[in-house]
Order: sequence, then structure tokens, then C-alpha cells
Amino acid sequence: MIPYLVCFALSLTIILFIQNWRHNTVGFIFWSFIALLIPCILAGWRGYAVGTDIGNYAKPLFDLADNALSYKDFMGSSWYRVYWISSPQEFEIGYVLLVWISARFFGSFQALLFFTQLLTIVPIYIAATSQSQRCPLALSMGMYYFLYYNSTLNMMRQWIAMAFVMLALIHLYKTEVGILRQQSCFAAILFGCLFHVTALIALPMVLLRSYLDSTGTHDSKRIIATCLIGLVLLFGIRAISYVLTILGLGYYVGYLGDLNLHIMPDQIILRLPLLCLAWCAYIRTLRSGKKCGLAAFILCMVFYGTLCSQLLSLNSQSGRIATYFDMFSMAVPSLLLSTFRRSDLYRSVISVFISLYFVGYWAYYYLSLNVGETIPYIWI
Repeated sequence: MIPYLVCFALSLTIILFIQNWRHNTVGFIFWSFIALLIPCILAGWRGYAVGTDIGNYAKPLFDLADNALSYKDFMGSSWYRVYWISSPQEFEIGYVLLVWISARFFGSFQALLFFTQLLTIVPIYIAATSQSQRCPLALSMGMYYFLYYNSTLNMMRQWIAMAFVMLALIHLYKTEVGILRQQSCFAAILFGCLFHVTALIALPMVLLRSYLDSTGTHDSKRIIATCLIGLVLLFGIRAISYVLTILGLGYYVGYLGDLNLHIMPDQIILRLPLLCLAWCAYIRTLRSGKKCGLAAFILCMVFYGTLCSQLLSLNSQSGRIATYFDMFSMAVPSLLLSTFRRSDLYRSVISVFISLYFVGYWAYYYLSLNVGETIPYIWI
């Protein structure tokens, strides 16, 4: 527990110190690098028992790459994975190349873990920086550290993909700019797919952002319609499994278990504060007369994350898809705090509440329940 808190504190202290600097200065870039280097080192120098996915695929893949005579030899190799034979060909090419480069050029498994975190945290930091005029950058990154950092030590491939999805939808997506910026948005999504194919879920997200941005003034009907569609999809899980099979993604149907969905109140309670804050951010943005397309989008994402968390009743793995939506909650503080004056007491109160929430979440979800098996932290 202590290594996490010390590293979080050091990194956030640096970010707190530089968050008001101009982002294109050498000083800001340098100290940002130092701040992000700290959690990357923590991820890289952890023991093999920290995070279940290390023994599941990361270490076996690295060992194959380290012992292979060539890239072709590496791709043709295999290992006994729990109850079946696996090979590098089963994994996305982006992650396979990352493993190969780490093994051949650095010869260190710690390098693989380090670069995995680096590819995750940098896109998220860039996305958070783009929103930092509205909200303290340290608060946004605090949400990442306490809500999601531990899960990145476990869902490594998926988190790289999710980080680039967030970069695409928060930073690169713009309705008022030219085609080049839109192409960069889709390029980021496709790059994420190189590490985990589930990043394709970002394509309907882009359509949703476009739908919510298509009018300058938002009525609640669009949000209600979007949420109702989510409810229909959740309870139509059998139809979704059929569609996945048709699309050649039948492998993921196994994660849906027996398709017997149950309501999980604890997952709803965990996300309820964020859902309320997202709703407040949308309402206040709407009343202020500002463009509220992003606020509407974030509200829908947090709601979809709450819905998808119910998939945990089917399978512990299927609930992971909720993180694709949950991660957008990192944009909630910037949206909400931007509706208050900097001198407003409510702004400080909300900042404190958000800080207490994500620290309490970390203590309950990772420290008490030990989800992802990342505590205690063990050095290599």
C-alpha cells in the first residue's frame, strides 16, 4: 500500500506545482515527464505477483520472445496457458511488437511493464491537460491514480487501448475543425485497436458524440433516448452475443457466461457519486448557455459505465467493458468546476468531495477488496 501512496503523492505534488504553467514551455514538459516517470517506474519494477495478467500472458509472451531466434520463430512458438495452448498470434499485433521490442532491445521484462504504463498514462495525461483550463490538472490525474492506476497493472493491453480512445474522444475530437483533426481522432482509435480489439467500441462513441453535438442547444430528450438505448442493449444481451458471433468476435461471447443477468447494487452505489456529479455538470453547463455537447456525452458515458458494471453478474471478465465508459469520469471535475468562478466556495467544496471520493474508492476497491490482486505491492 505504502509504495502506491508515496508515488501518487510525489507525482501529484509535481503536477500541482506546474499545473498553472503554460503547457508548451520546456519547464512544463520536463516536469510533466518527471511526474509521469514515477508511476511508470512503480509499474515497471513490480513483482510478477502484482496483477493477474502478468502470469496470464505478459511474462509467458516475453519469455517466448526472449528465447526466440527471430521474430518469425517468436510468432510460431506457443506455451501451455492454463487449460489450452496459446501463441503470440492470438494477441493483437501492437502488444506483440511491444513485447518483442522489450525483449530484443532491452532484454528486460521490467522494460515491458514500464513501457506498457507509459503508453497508458501519456495519452490520458494529454487528454487531462487539454481540460486543465477548467479544472486543476492534479485533480484529474488524482482520479486516474486512485480510480484506475491499479487496474492498469492488471488489464494492461486493454488499458493502452482505452487510453488512446480517451485521447481520441476528449482531446482530438472536434466538430468545428477540419478533416485532418478528425482523421487524427480515428487514427488514435485504430492505434488503440492494435493493442486490444475492443477499442472498436469507440466508433459508436464517436457517433454518439456527433449526435449530441449536432445541435447547439440540448434538450434532455437526446440524453434520455441514449440512456434508454443503453437499457435495451443491456437487457438484450442475448441478441448482442448473436451479433458478436456474426461479426467474427465469438471469442468474447464466452465472457458473457450463461447470459443470466442480475442487478448488482454495490456496483451502482460505487458509481452513484460520479453519476450525480456528471448530471450536475450537464445541468449547470446547460443553464450557463455554454455548449454542452461534451457534458452530455460524459453524462451518457458515466451512465453506460453504470449499466455495463452489471455485466459482472455474468462473468468477472465481462465487467471489464464498463471501464471503457467509466474512464470518461475523469472529465467530470473539469466540466463541473468550469461552471463556478475560481473564487466560489462551492468550487473548493466540490474539489474536496471529489478527492475524498476517489481516495475512499481506492481504499475500498483495491485495498479492502483487492480487486486485480495488486496489493500488497512487491518489488522485483
